[in-house]
Amino acid sequence: MLDLGCGSGGWIAKVAPNFPNSYFLGVDPDEHSIQEAREKCRLIPNAEFMIGRAEHLDFKEEFDLIYLGEVLYIIGDRQGVINACYDALKPKGYIVVCEAVCDPGRNTWKDENTLVRGALLDYMAQGGRTLGRREISRLLTGAGFTQPREHNMHGGLWFFVSRKTRSKNVWTSAHHP
Repeated sequence: MLDLGCGSGGWIAKVAPNFPNSYFLGVDPDEHSIQEAREKCRLIPNAEFMIGRAEHLDFKEEFDLIYLGEVLYIIGDRQGVINACYDALKPKGYIVVCEAVCDPGRNTWKDENTLVRGALLDYMAQGGRTLGRREISRLLTGAGFTQPREHNMHGGLWFFVSRKTRSKNVWTSAHHP
């Protein structure tokens, strides 16, 4: 399992102990966050962390699951990162994207969307922006993933779950003359 943009490792610290036969790798560009993650998860033998950027992901069919928890908003080449995630997943692997979503036509300022209001300010302070549901779906399908299932966690937080169908370099009989 790859947690891309793992921060200080909170998600892995909660999940990895429940799946002792699975391997968890957290990647984040911030050295201080990776140090915190390593300290937080020092007693979890199936968790590892490394400094790295999503834009430089270079894994090939190594993971069954990739999790991106509130990281797309700050990435410049979003499609490139999602494409690299597709390549990093084993065939039939899953990608889970969690983002605070701001959709046109929906009232972002309603009381039930308090999370997204805070995220908007945080994202802007970091030089990022929120994405819409359609934009996230297009990024995933544009990389070759199945149409994502969308899960509204309320407060403006959404999960998008999609699956890799096959390797990009697999030829079927339809491709042969």
